[in-house]
Amino acid sequence: MTHVAEAPTLPSVTGFAARRLVNELHDRPAALAPLQRRAGLTDRELADRRCRISAAAQSRFLELASEELHDDALGLHLAANANPREAGLLFYVTSAAKTVGEALALLERYFRIVNEAVRLS
Repeated sequence: MTHVAEAPTLPSVTGFAARRLVNELHDRPAALAPLQRRAGLTDRELADRRCRISAAAQSRFLELASEELHDDALGLHLAANANPREAGLLFYVTSAAKTVGEALALLERYFRIVNEAVRLS
């Protein structure tokens, strides 16, 4: 029997930040599981990079983790430890630019694909 995933609540995100958090907390499953549950995220959603997740759930997950870890700059710390290639489309779109200005224009244009909740201008 094939399992059909339920569409995430709109707006949705690729889940890059949430998956980065899972990677950071992989050696602390006791801390991760309750945060994940309170944010309403499933193991499948966080394990499958092809699966989009609710933008609100990702935001809540990061907020809860920030409080739990006493890290007001958690998002920046997750980004600092990330491989930009893991961001997928955004990395490849911006790396094709010849200038920073062109990269920013491309980022503005394509960011909505990654996170439907954000508009850059």
